[in-house]
Amino acid sequence: MVQRFSKVVLITTIILMVGWLISIRGFTAYRDHFGTPLGPDFLQFYTGAKLFTEGRAQALYDFQVQIETQSSILHSSQEYLHPYIYPPLLAWLLQPLAYLDYRFAFAIWSVVGIVILWRVGRYFRFGLSLGWFPVFATFSYGQNSFLSLGVIGLIGWLWIEKRSSFWSGVAAGLLLYKPQLFVGLIPIFIILKEWRVLQGMAVSGLIYLLISFYLVPEQTAEYRLFVIERIPQLVSAPGFPVTQFFDTKGFFRLLFPQIDPWVQNLLFIGVMFFFLRLFWIWLKLIPIENRALRMAGVVLLLPWTNPYFLVYDWTLLLIAYGIIKNQRSTLKLGVGGGFKMIVSMWIVALLSCIVTSAMLERCGFAIQWAPIVLAYWTYRFFTKN
Repeated sequence: MVQRFSKVVLITTIILMVGWLISIRGFTAYRDHFGTPLGPDFLQFYTGAKLFTEGRAQALYDFQVQIETQSSILHSSQEYLHPYIYPPLLAWLLQPLAYLDYRFAFAIWSVVGIVILWRVGRYFRFGLSLGWFPVFATFSYGQNSFLSLGVIGLIGWLWIEKRSSFWSGVAAGLLLYKPQLFVGLIPIFIILKEWRVLQGMAVSGLIYLLISFYLVPEQTAEYRLFVIERIPQLVSAPGFPVTQFFDTKGFFRLLFPQIDPWVQNLLFIGVMFFFLRLFWIWLKLIPIENRALRMAGVVLLLPWTNPYFLVYDWTLLLIAYGIIKNQRSTLKLGVGGGFKMIVSMWIVALLSCIVTSAMLERCGFAIQWAPIVLAYWTYRFFTKN
């Protein structure tokens, strides 16, 4: 069964990659066969960087300027905005790419992502990981989850192998380009009582803010207001791809489209504390010196401590899978249970967005199956091992 499944994944990988490369004409066109921009999510990073190179950084969070810039980048009218909603320091750092033609810049971005995936791939089977839809989506959409994967892998390497809690916390500061991931680690390491990790996070967080205020002071101040006032409205706006959200808030938003934001936040907090308590109880049952297994628990908790965790972010779960695979002799999950987990996660990641979109269109509400399946395996992992 395992060999058959591996063949299915390998065939899926080939179909996805070949089909995508044909659709985008081998990186030679600005749009794919369906008219979608090449690497649509990379477009937003490139747009932010482009505004810096053109001396228009004051308009970094002006959506009208963004969409006009994207039309210029693609050499054709772009009607749907791919908004740049990240901290300004990321756009500033990506300026070298913005001096290149968009197609070439996206090719470089893609190669860097694959290299990171390959380097972290010692935790799992690199070749087969390309057939997992979150990984393929990250690659084809030009998302930044490979960067997150690299940072989480670095945190794990420093914490597990080097036994350097402080420096693993410092490394966590690199996640501030995607603040929800950085913040999501804080309650987890509090429960772990890893105070040195938290000290490292505090130091790197302070350094990050000082650098950001020094290099891009106006945009840094504006981003704080942007996060508070505009991002909540953006993710609730009609047409926003909420079906790509594989998290608690997205689940309840799809199930109850008219849900009050306060209720949505309370449900998110409730689910988060439920899994944090499971994690706390589980820690008492495993050897304190087994940091590898604890790191698997940290990664499994990330989807539940983050308010926004998209299908691309599921790429991070590869680290948890790799550790669990290497630790299977000490776990009660067993080979059969582990195989069921892999198969169910692979299937639901591939089909959940499609099924959810169809149900939402027909019924006006939808059930996002991905977080349900992940919740089941997270619960089983913390209660059966």
